Amino acid sequence: MSTDNILATGEDITAEINNIKTPAKTKKNKDKKPNKWLKWVIIGGIAALIVIYIAISSAIAKSAPPIVMVANPEKGTVKQTIDLSGTVKSLDKKTYFSLVDGTVAEVNFMVGDSVKKGDVLFKYDEEKLEKSVTLAELKKDAAEGSYNNSIQSNNKTGSKLSEALTNLSILDEQVEFAQNYVDDLQKKIDDKKASLSYEGAMLQVSLLDYYPGSEEYTELQKRIQENSYEQQYNSQVREMQDELTEATRILNDLKTHQTEMKSQKTGAQDTAMTSGAKAELEANHESTVIELEENLENLGEVQGGVTADFDGVITQLNVNEGGLVAKNADVLTIESLENVVVEAYVTKIDLENISMGQKATITVNGKTYEGEISHINKMAEKNQSGSTVVATQIKILNPDDGLVLGLEAKASVLVGEKNDVIRVSNDKINYDVDGAFVYVVNEGTVEKRRIEVGLVNDMDSEIVSGIGTEDQILTIKPDDVEEGMAVTAVPE
Repeated sequence: MSTDNILATGEDITAEINNIKTPAKTKKNKDKKPNKWLKWVIIGGIAALIVIYIAISSAIAKSAPPIVMVANPEKGTVKQTIDLSGTVKSLDKKTYFSLVDGTVAEVNFMVGDSVKKGDVLFKYDEEKLEKSVTLAELKKDAAEGSYNNSIQSNNKTGSKLSEALTNLSILDEQVEFAQNYVDDLQKKIDDKKASLSYEGAMLQVSLLDYYPGSEEYTELQKRIQENSYEQQYNSQVREMQDELTEATRILNDLKTHQTEMKSQKTGAQDTAMTSGAKAELEANHESTVIELEENLENLGEVQGGVTADFDGVITQLNVNEGGLVAKNADVLTIESLENVVVEAYVTKIDLENISMGQKATITVNGKTYEGEISHINKMAEKNQSGSTVVATQIKILNPDDGLVLGLEAKASVLVGEKNDVIRVSNDKINYDVDGAFVYVVNEGTVEKRRIEVGLVNDMDSEIVSGIGTEDQILTIKPDDVEEGMAVTAVPE
């Protein structure tokens, strides 16, 4: 008997039972006792049929393949990120130093206050600034007068020294040139004479190779005589000697003039200011004027108060109303909120996936900002737990007034993104010593399929190879289902 037949029979019997009506308790029915026994027989038969049905259904269920839940891989986008924690810091920082010695009249901000470009941070006592300006101008006038007096006095006695120094600078060059010219001529004359002498000696040696009276001998004697004449009366040598005589005369005249200028210089130096003293006077004057002009410029700059150069936050303040401030003292520091980064540290494992320009999502005080990796330190360091880490900076691309310097920030760095790729949720992927795999149902049989995993995030993984969108992956593999077992796949 098939299951369908059993079910049909059970339904018919049930309907039959429902159609049986309890006889009315009349006197006439009381006499028909056999009908009561018939009712119990029918009920007993139905119960037996039900027992048989249950037994057959149980047997069929035991022989049927187990049911497993499956799902097809989908195509989509997989993003891999690295989560970091860091601190908000400013890259634009300026420390202000006092330009003058002065008294602070008012301070308009406190540490931690936001300021705008042009805001007056603090003011000096204006009355005292005016007195300082007057004093600086008087000192400048005095310095100019003293310098001019010294120069005028020196000019009266220094004209001869100036003349001597000027002439000597030219004469020294002329004497050097003339001396070199004379020495060069003398060398040329000596070289020419030596050449003629060497030629005569070689002719004398050659004469020994021939007999007296021979034609060659006679010719050599003639050449020897000519060489002897050349050694005494060579025209080139005589011309150079005449030129040497004139050059020597000019040289001697230059040396005489040079000696006169040296004497004039020596005499002038006894009454004129030396070059060193003059240089010292000029240097002292110039440095004094520069210092006084700078002081006047600084006094003018701080009149009306010291202002902020850019929007930012005051992170250090060392002035108080009524307090004295020395020139060059560190008075305050402003850090910008426009050029801001999150400084975070990455482990050497995450460092492999971090690179310049990677985009990031930054969360500060519950607000989200856009960012990108702008700096990776080239030197590792140890953190408090002794682990090796590398400092990185994530630039906040859309800063606003909501940022708070020094506050902790969370950053999610996008290290990889792929679109239109096969992706599978991580809970469906298994790993063993040989790598990653999934269980699929292939033609009604469980199969262990090796896969290559690409990008991975907290939810999904990119599947590079091994399965396609048509494959049926076991969402959860029951403990009693093994590889190679026949199953009935049911979509999740």
